[in-house]
Amino acid sequence: MKQKTHLQTCTETFTIQRDEQKYLALKMDFNVFIFVSAILITSEGFTLKGSSGPLVVPLGGSVVLPCSVDSLLPLKDLEVEWRRSDTQTLIHLYQDEDIRPETQHQDYHDRAHFFTEDIKHGNFSLLLNNLTAEDEGQYTCKVHTGQESGETVVEIKHVERLIVSGSSQSISASVGEDVTLSCSVNSHIKPEEIKKVLWKKRDKDGDISVLLYQNNETQKLESDASDERYRDRVDFFTDEIHRGNFSLRLKRVRTEDKGVYICEVFTGRLSANTTVKLERLGFIVKGSYRFPYGGSAVLPCFIHPILITKDQKVEWSKSGLESPVCVYEDGEIRPEAQHHFFTEDIKHGNFSLLLKNLTKEDLGQYTCKVYTVQRSVLTVNVNLEDLVNDYEVDYSCDLVIPPKGSVILPCLNNNLPVEGLKVKWSKSGLKSPVCAYPDEDIRPESQHQDYHNRAHFFTEDIKHGDFSLLLNNLTAKDEGQYTCKVYSEERTSRSGSGSRSDSGSDSGTDEFTVSTMLVPRLLATPPPLPIR
Repeated sequence: MKQKTHLQTCTETFTIQRDEQKYLALKMDFNVFIFVSAILITSEGFTLKGSSGPLVVPLGGSVVLPCSVDSLLPLKDLEVEWRRSDTQTLIHLYQDEDIRPETQHQDYHDRAHFFTEDIKHGNFSLLLNNLTAEDEGQYTCKVHTGQESGETVVEIKHVERLIVSGSSQSISASVGEDVTLSCSVNSHIKPEEIKKVLWKKRDKDGDISVLLYQNNETQKLESDASDERYRDRVDFFTDEIHRGNFSLRLKRVRTEDKGVYICEVFTGRLSANTTVKLERLGFIVKGSYRFPYGGSAVLPCFIHPILITKDQKVEWSKSGLESPVCVYEDGEIRPEAQHHFFTEDIKHGNFSLLLKNLTKEDLGQYTCKVYTVQRSVLTVNVNLEDLVNDYEVDYSCDLVIPPKGSVILPCLNNNLPVEGLKVKWSKSGLKSPVCAYPDEDIRPESQHQDYHNRAHFFTEDIKHGDFSLLLNNLTAKDEGQYTCKVYSEERTSRSGSGSRSDSGSDSGTDEFTVSTMLVPRLLATPPPLPIR
């Protein structure tokens, strides 16, 4: 029997929308359009046909593979089979007046279905659910009735249409700084076709709406939770929206902002999303102290002793100068000048710099870099400023100390005679000291209970004017401001690099105070790359 073959395209569209409430955490999501074309084949007796025009459905959606006849066929001896044209994998079978799911290939169990009630009316189309990229290819519908037979071929082609992606790199920010959570529509879809972009945060009590773009402008959210937590702290980059950039700028980031954020993009019948996880990375150290004109100053730079290596190199530089201020390398210090390391304390990780006989030329930005041959360990930035009656040192360290790690809070003054000095480390909000050194001895019994066996002086270095604190096993509760107070109630003369307290002139108390902040740092991590 000679057959005539004609090529037709399909027009009918069958789309089952996905539940918009379903999403995957930490995964870049994208939609795929499926184009379906049918090859119509006729035989003497009956003609199998599809429809005219391609079908378009999203990845994960459903599609009907058309296969039908105009004239009714007797059910007796009727057999309909759907197979993959390339592998001949059996997708579904109708035989002996019944469907035969037990014959299906396992990849199509519960995914491929006949319209059972319509078979008697000549509709042999196949419903294929939960489409994946692997479903791309050609499918053959074969129909047999006694001595007559016919077949049609349906082809599925996938084309990526809507892709929503985040950043490929992690971004960190300290509490109080701004952080950008990336979300870009990387496709040919025009911004005016985007109906809505919603940023929301996952919460155990339900998702919290953070920021909404709709009707070509940023919309005010009615959620009380959103207003309270994110009021005046979230924005789109308005000038970037025409480029498909819907990234979220989160201002003055807080510790409680940590969590999973979802950027959902809607274009009417389609949607896609990307996620960003904002998680607690650890702490960084920031601090400041003052000292009088004409004295000396210590620019702090510490690493934990366990990070010290034989090939350690430390370089102090100043903005505007080509040559380094001071270098420690191969166990030696150079150049020999009025600026010095605390040589005896290097073994304890103290690479602080002592500046003597200060002049206004010494003011400016200093940087301490500690590194090995293989990698940089940390960078400490120090700003030496001129105030009305004093100089001020502001410093920050970029080394992030993870939870359960250890940190050194600097407090140095080598111009104060150790004899008769008292030292007290305190934390804002606590009545008991974090650590105390009264009467030339350490008093662990006076410590606040949260710091027992965690907060320690470097006892051997106190005689060199190093009153720094080693704080071990960091927890989230350690966030906050710490103050190192070095004083002598018996002296009335002002120390060379200390600063007198407000009450010093009345009580005869000289003191040197260093304020240090343990600032939480958060990390915005991108979603994993999609599996292709």
